[in-house]
This record gives sequence, C-alpha cells and structure tokens, in this order.
Amino acid sequence: MRPERPRAERLGRVFWLGVALFSPALPLHAYFAGNWYSIGHSYSLGMFAGVASYVTFANALVLSARVPLFDRLFGHDRVMAFHGYLAAAAIVLAFAHVVFKAVFGLHLGMGHVQAGLAALALFAIVAAVTLLLMIESSLHRLRPLAALRARLIRRRAFDYTRLKRFHNLTALALALVTVHVLRAAATAENRLRLGVMGAWGTAALAAYAYHKAGRAIRRYRQGFTVADVRPRGPALVEIAIRRPGDAGLPHRPGQFAYFRFLSPVCGRAEHPFTIASAPGESSVRIVVKALGDYTAALAALPTGVRALCDGPYGRFTPARGTGPFLFVAGGIGITPFLSILSAWDTAGFADSVTLVWTARTRAELFADGFFADLAKRHATFCYVPVVTREAGSGTGRIDRALLGRLVGRDGPARLSAYICGPENLRQSAVAHLRALGLPRAAVHFESFNA
Repeated sequence: MRPERPRAERLGRVFWLGVALFSPALPLHAYFAGNWYSIGHSYSLGMFAGVASYVTFANALVLSARVPLFDRLFGHDRVMAFHGYLAAAAIVLAFAHVVFKAVFGLHLGMGHVQAGLAALALFAIVAAVTLLLMIESSLHRLRPLAALRARLIRRRAFDYTRLKRFHNLTALALALVTVHVLRAAATAENRLRLGVMGAWGTAALAAYAYHKAGRAIRRYRQGFTVADVRPRGPALVEIAIRRPGDAGLPHRPGQFAYFRFLSPVCGRAEHPFTIASAPGESSVRIVVKALGDYTAALAALPTGVRALCDGPYGRFTPARGTGPFLFVAGGIGITPFLSILSAWDTAGFADSVTLVWTARTRAELFADGFFADLAKRHATFCYVPVVTREAGSGTGRIDRALLGRLVGRDGPARLSAYICGPENLRQSAVAHLRALGLPRAAVHFESFNA
C-alpha cells in the first residue's frame, strides 16, 4: 500500500506552485491597468518582459534560501530544480526585455540602464558556469563541453567551495536589477509600482541575507562540537557531533543537513551530508567518503572543533506501514538507509524490506555487519550485498536480472523503491525498475546541493 499525500499537503503544493508561476500578474497589473490595449507596442512588450523577469529572478533567489516550508512540501532537490527553471525563464525574459527596448530606443548612457545590463551579464555568466560545472545535464554529452568541464575540474579552477561562492553573485545581480527597476521612469512615476517592485526585491534580498548571515548565527548558537572522528573503511570516515545536554538534531530518517566545521584543517566551507544516525540519538553522525581535498581533510579533523549544522532537509523518508520496500544503495549512498533501518530496528519492522548495497570491494561495505545482524533478527528484512571489483567474493552488478528477482518477491504493483548513490547507478536502477513494471510514483530518489 503506497502512501497518499495528505490533502493539506497537496493543496499547499498547488498553492505555492501557483504563487511562483502567477506572481508576476500583480506587478504587471500595476503597470498595465487601463493600458492593456498598448501591449503590442515594443515599449510595452519590453516593459512586460522586464517586469516578469524581475519578479521571476526575485522568486528564484527566495527559493535558493532553503525555506523550510518549501522543503517540507516539495523536497529540497525539487525546490532547487524549480529554482533553476525560474532562473532560466528570467534570463530569457531579460534578454527579451533588452531586445524590445532596443527596438524602441535604448539609451545606454543612463545609469539605471547600465545597472540592468551589468546585472544581466552577471546572471548570464553565473548561469553558464552553473550549467557547465554545478549540475548534471544532457549538455555534458557534447564532447567540447565535457572536455572543457573535465579540464576546469582537473585544474581545480572551480571546486565546490568556489562554485558556491561564485553562485552567490546572483544576489548582487538582483540588487543591481532592483536599482535598475526602481530608477526606471515607468516605475518612479507611480507610487504603487515603486512600492510593489521595491518590496519584491527587498524581500528577496532580505531572505537571502538571512539565509547567509542570520541562519549562520543561529547555527553557531546551537553549540555543536565534534565529539568523535573514526575511520570506517578505505577513504571513509565517520564524524559525530554533539551539543551540551546530549541534544541531537530533530530529524526524520533519511534526511540530510549542511555542515560547516570551523577548523583550519578543512577550511570553513559548507557541505551537505546525509545524517547516518537515527532520530533520538545523542550524537549526529555522518559518514564521509574522500572524494576531494575537502572530504579527504576531514579524516584529520580534531575533536572539540565547533560544528555548524543547517538542517534537516529532504523528503527521502519512507513511512512505516506503507511497504513492501526495495532499498538500492551505491557506495556512500547507504547513509540514509543506515538512519532509516536503525530507526526501524528500534521501532520494529512493519513491512517487508530488501536492501541491496553495491560497492567496489567488500572493505567498502563498512556497515556490512550491522545489516547482516539485522537480517538475522528481523525475518522481514533481507540484505543483498553486491561487490563489483573484488575477485572471489561473489562479484556482480545491480542489473535488471538482479532487480527482477528482488522485485518478484513482492510484485511491482505493491513495491516502493528508494535509490541513493552515484548518478549512473540511479539512472540505471530507475530505468530497470520502470521496465520491470514499477510506476513512476513508486520510485523515489533525492539529490542535494546549493
């Protein structure tokens, strides 16, 4: 039995999606009330595109501020994806604004025009870098772009921290756009327009400022410090943070958070990690694989270091009693299932659960003993480890044949699948499960960034 979303949640999703899509209507009304007959003129078309672009840019910036309400309704990854779509739409509208204004007559010497053009250039550059280096897309199949991306990453011209800092320039760009809009004659001549447009930009910039500064102050006051750092396998380290009174972090199994360790060992950059500990534990635990300079440095993190924790986020939480479940994990993608299954171990298994975990070597299956013991104690839990690159250890892969055998135990009509791991594993697993008859709504995955 698959869970149905509560009616209030469904209505909330529809409401906020409608707000995001139709919110330009209010400021457009302020500009065109009584003058809609002139919409076909190049000046009016330019104004229409410009107002819609400005509001859409502001909405996109708000979505990047990790608003908890939106995370609960949609999930962080979907919010960030929608943020990207809004930003792309805003850029297209901004270019249309420039083109229509140029047809009417664009005075490049005016200060507010230069501010607007500078903002558009900044937005376009940030968007190009984001598309090339920060997100996976079909464009990376083009050899020239793939080669450029690999070269920049190899030379470390852009690492995760630099990309995040560079992406923050969108706030500066919106500030320039706000100056452009408020100083434009069509806005300045009308108090209603001035108030609406000024409030929209100010609210978006305020939300982003709180996200970057106010939230950091709150996180510092939480008082988390590093309590333990221990190796868990090849290039794997487990970090436990704790705060006075053994107060952990209220979270649901499978959620993630953004962590910042205030130590010169790793720098003070913020990175997302899935919470491996179960809700109610006194420590918040994460397991990190060394995939770059930052993650490799965490193995040398000393205890007692202050840790900032922003979260939790995400909706990768299956509800007990709505199974049966198939969990598919690749490498370090096991961490949300560690939290989920640890919580269910305590509460009791209410569903049939199959976990298939793949890694290159058996040494990388750092929680193998826990899952094997779990299978012994709970008859409804089945653990299937898959090792891909170690001779003599039952090598194999998560392919359609394996998934077909696992799906066949409960049947595709009832099963819910949760997948976490590298992008190639996720894509192949989703394709196999869909081909085996699982509906799209029954296949769950989540990514996090931004």
